Amino acid sequence: MSAPYLLTRMGTPLLVAVCLVACAQAVPPSATPVSDPPRSAMPIDVLDAFPASLPGHQRHVVKLPPLDNEPLHRVELLGGKTLTVDCNRQSMDGHFEPREVPGRKPTYWVFTSQGQVMSTRMACPPGSDRREFVSAKTLLVPLQQPPSTGGVRARWLRIALAPD
Repeated sequence: MSAPYLLTRMGTPLLVAVCLVACAQAVPPSATPVSDPPRSAMPIDVLDAFPASLPGHQRHVVKLPPLDNEPLHRVELLGGKTLTVDCNRQSMDGHFEPREVPGRKPTYWVFTSQGQVMSTRMACPPGSDRREFVSAKTLLVPLQQPPSTGGVRARWLRIALAPD
């Protein structure tokens, strides 16, 4: 699995993350990779500066709506894969590694994993199986700091400041 993230605001590309993810295990047949938006929606030179994909990776592009006060926003990147799990708590090995494009300030992130899943070992009641995204440790990055990730998901957060 793999994925890159390209975030845009008000039609202007805001490169937050291009991420590529690889796992040693094959992608389950039921897993559907997120596809890039139409290339016509973004300037070609923005996407072409980053690797289209690496062997065994997938590329993901995310567009954010216009945001006020960008320094107060963050993007949480999650690398992992969707699996059938039971009532136990699961997590996955792996980490995000920053990479730079020569001659460009934005960084992209590569999620690397052996695909190993760890789990608690409680006795689960029958019928507790379900499909769930199992992730490795997440990466929280400011919108102005470009990063990347894996079988990937992203959330964006607004930081609430404590009143004085």
